[in-house]
Parts: sequence; C-alpha cells; structure tokens
Amino acid sequence: MSTIKSQPVTVFLDFHIHDALKYFATFQPNQQVAKQTYLNALAVYAVDQYLKPFSVVETDLEKGKCWQAVPHIEDIADLTLPKIGIVECRAVLPEATELDIPVEAMGDRIAYVAVQITKSRTRVELLGYLIPSELQKFPNGKIPFDHLKPIETLVDYLALFQLIIGDRIVEQAEEILHPASVSPTDIGDEIVERVEETLDTHSHLEIVSKLEEILCTQKPIYHGLMIKNVLTRRSTAKSVMGSVMGDPDNFNNATEKKLTVEQQIMLEELVQSFLAKLKELWGN
Repeated sequence: MSTIKSQPVTVFLDFHIHDALKYFATFQPNQQVAKQTYLNALAVYAVDQYLKPFSVVETDLEKGKCWQAVPHIEDIADLTLPKIGIVECRAVLPEATELDIPVEAMGDRIAYVAVQITKSRTRVELLGYLIPSELQKFPNGKIPFDHLKPIETLVDYLALFQLIIGDRIVEQAEEILHPASVSPTDIGDEIVERVEETLDTHSHLEIVSKLEEILCTQKPIYHGLMIKNVLTRRSTAKSVMGSVMGDPDNFNNATEKKLTVEQQIMLEELVQSFLAKLKELWGN
C-alpha cells in the first residue's frame, strides 16, 4: 500500500465556496464532467488558499482555465502563478492510493499537487507534490503517494523557480563565464560557447528542474559531473536533458571527449564555480 512520507497539511474551506464551484459545474455537458469540474476547481481553490499567506508566491486564481464558467473540454486543474508558471492541483478521493495526472495536464506545469478530498465540506488535505522531472518516471500518470515530496517544501520550491525565472542563475552563469578580470580566451572560447548555447536554446525552467533534481537526489560526489553534462549539451543532441540523469559512472560522453586536457580543466573550474553559486542560491 502506498503511504504518504510526510504529514499532510489541512486547508480549511469557506463553506460558501461550494456554491461557487457548483455554479461552474452547471455549464458542463454531463454529470461526469460536472463532477470533475467541481473537484478540479475545489483542488485549485485549496492550493490557492494555502499559498496566499506566503508573500514570496503570487497567485492568480481567476486566470486558470478550470476557473472559467464555460464548458470544459480538458480535464485540467490549473493554478496560475504569474511570476513563475502553472501548478496543477489534482483532487484525489479519500480511498485513493496514488495521484492520477491526465495526459492534458502533463504539459507546461512546474509542480503537481495532490489534494485529498475529505467527507467534510470544511477542509481538504494537501498530501504532497511532484516536480516535472519526476513525472517522466510515471508515463501512465499514476504516482504512488510515497513518491510525493513533502508539501511543507512546496513554497521554497516555488520561490526557487521565481528566482530562476527572474534569470538569477543565468546572471550567475554569465558572471562566471565573463568575469570582469578575466578575458574569455582565458576561460576557453569553446567552453563558453557550449554553456551559452545551452542557456540560450533551452528552457530555463527545464534546466533548473534538472539542477534541482541533481542537488536534491544525487550523491554530492556526482554533482559536478552531472551539472557539467547539463551545461555543455549541444542543441543537436537527441535530448538535451533526457539522458542527464542516467548512470553517473557513464558520464564520459562524446562531447567531453572532444575537449583538450586544458579545456577539460577549464570546464571543471567553471562547473565548480557554478555549483558553488547554485548552493548559495539554494541556501546550501
């Protein structure tokens, strides 16, 4: 049986919110869609209420597609965070043992939150959340509860993304690549080009998701090697991020083998500087 690793967080509901949610349901073509629309809106409302007291995270409840009084074609429960992205808030029933994410909700999300519906109309339970890079491990969209991250870390995680979307990490990378006291040729033109190409041609959201996963789930001995692989992937690669989290012992990829010894030393120094900046931004 799948169990929750951490203590759920209770969110208390305004009793009158149910009337508003039922109003959305009246626009739906059948009872099944109406019920799902109600549950989706309830889950989104609960996560919105949970995040509101935290000043570092701004929400826009009414911008979500699920919060519109129109027929809903897609099964989505989207909560918009204007400066960050979209959080998918999925309702799970009391007897459920896993978080079920439909295909239409597997797109541009920065987190997936499990909201357990209770028999009480006055409260729900936030069980935990999943980050996008973890979703690929569950192609059927069914995630056991014991794979969810503790809900109490959600705000820090979202604040981190706000930091990233604000280009702080990109700025740090540029500072390392082009320090005022060192010319680009001292670092290595090819190394600079490879890192800059990665930063320019790939989503910062995707990059930081991988960096977060590396720092949080991998042994420290592998951090530098894995970050090196993220930063120097060519855009022509089959998947810039897809193979990064493979076997750490097989990271002597073809890209790195083409570098000279001097270039590899330069790259290692750059990655160690970048790793130090990441840990500083993440708060160690």
